[in-house]
Amino acid sequence: MLPVVHINSRNAFWIVALIVIATLLPFLGETMFNSKGEPREAIVAVSMLNSGDWILPVSNGDVIPYKPPFMAWCIALFSLLAGHVTEYTSRLPSALALIVLVLWSYRFFARNYSWSRAFLCSVVTLTAFEVYRAGFACRVDMLLTMFIVGALYSLYGYWLNGFRRFPWLAESGNDNPVPFSGNRERKPAGLPRNHGMDGRWRNHGRAPQTIRH
Repeated sequence: MLPVVHINSRNAFWIVALIVIATLLPFLGETMFNSKGEPREAIVAVSMLNSGDWILPVSNGDVIPYKPPFMAWCIALFSLLAGHVTEYTSRLPSALALIVLVLWSYRFFARNYSWSRAFLCSVVTLTAFEVYRAGFACRVDMLLTMFIVGALYSLYGYWLNGFRRFPWLAESGNDNPVPFSGNRERKPAGLPRNHGMDGRWRNHGRAPQTIRH
């Protein structure tokens, strides 16, 4: 008979962490690349390791990457530890990004609402089909999603704290198009510069102290 685990505020975070790690990390290398997008991202890391050019490597003689290199950097670094680029090391950055996203979501909702809502939100996020698929693929989608959602969490906390302790992670993760963004368009994080979530708070420079449910 299996032991019964009672979920409460003290162990909910670790249960979420165990679930997301156990459902992702052991299975990343079980299947070969099954779309044209996965090897297209992985070959950039292969070219980086083979040529030593970590900024704009040339693949197959004449192809240069058209996306920012952060994803390829992560794959190359993990592959250095493994000895070569594999399906596992190529998908590992996306899986780690999903783990961070789920746990970050739990901490955000537990801090601002309740641990039970945080647990539910984390499980729903993990089991959403497209989210889980993105965390299991060698694509930039999950990394970009993690930085965007994390920036929103950081900016919301910045607003609640009365615009104290500027969220540099939000600014660096979404205002810098080179290492983090999933495309080549600049996405300025305009919220901190305007100093307000909307017109009501922009002139007063302070935020409400509680969240109404």
